[in-house]
Formats: sequence, C-alpha cells, structure tokens
Amino acid sequence: MGKLAVGVRGQRDRDSLPVNGARLSVATLLRRELEGRVRGVFRGYAIVSVGLARDLFTVVRANTPAIVVTEPWDTVGDPVAPIIHRLKVALPSIAIIAYCEPNTAAQREALPLARAGVDAIVLRGIDDEPCVFRASIEQAHHRSLEAEALGKL
Repeated sequence: MGKLAVGVRGQRDRDSLPVNGARLSVATLLRRELEGRVRGVFRGYAIVSVGLARDLFTVVRANTPAIVVTEPWDTVGDPVAPIIHRLKVALPSIAIIAYCEPNTAAQREALPLARAGVDAIVLRGIDDEPCVFRASIEQAHHRSLEAEALGKL
C-alpha cells in the first residue's frame, strides 16, 4: 500500500492495526456525524476522509486502502455509484461498504450501489453497532478478495 495522503478534510489516524498480518487503511466519504461512528469502529486504522466522489476516486487510486466506507451521495448530492463502479473495475480487491440511512431515498439507491459493486450495505441505527459493523466489514473484505482471486482464474 502507498503512503496515506491527507484527504479533503485533512483528517487521518497515524497507526493502523494489523489484520491477518496486513496493515489496513480506510477511505471514507461520509457526513461528519456518520464519520465519528465509523472512526469508532476503525479505531487505530489509518483513515483518510473526503467530501466529494471525484476526490474519493483520486485518494483511493493514490493510497489503495483495503476498505472504503461511503454514503450513497457525496456532500454536494452527487451519486457515488458511478465512482464505486470505477473503483471496483480498477481495484477489485478493495472492500466497499455503503453506509446508508434507513429511508426511502437510500433504499432507491441500494440497487445502483449493488450494481456498481458495493460489497455490503450497513444501515444506520440497525447494522452499525461496532461488533456488527466490524463483522460486515470483515465479510465484505473477504468477499472482495475472493472475487479478485476468482477473476484472475
């Protein structure tokens, strides 16, 4: 993995935890109130945060984090699904988690997110308890690695 760059909001954690011998980093595209929750789940991981979908693509391409956590739309309301698709084509081993509100708008965006290549969808207030969130992330990470390995066969 490359050196972690500072994202648009300029926040990062210095230490990352080893997981199965690998050092993981996380890229996020979240509103501040959701980012705090994710930082709690990923305590100790290197985290870089962005606010725009186009910045997410740039930061992920430059840093190759193991995990991306994003809302369905960026901070200006643009859908993130097209960027997710580009990321999955370019870097299929990256686990991408959509962190969504349990509302009608997010439900309508779930299909485009799934088609784009999201590995898991976490619903705020339902699936985002730290132990459940971590399990979703771990499953998504393994699923993305398996998909990449199968793609190479």
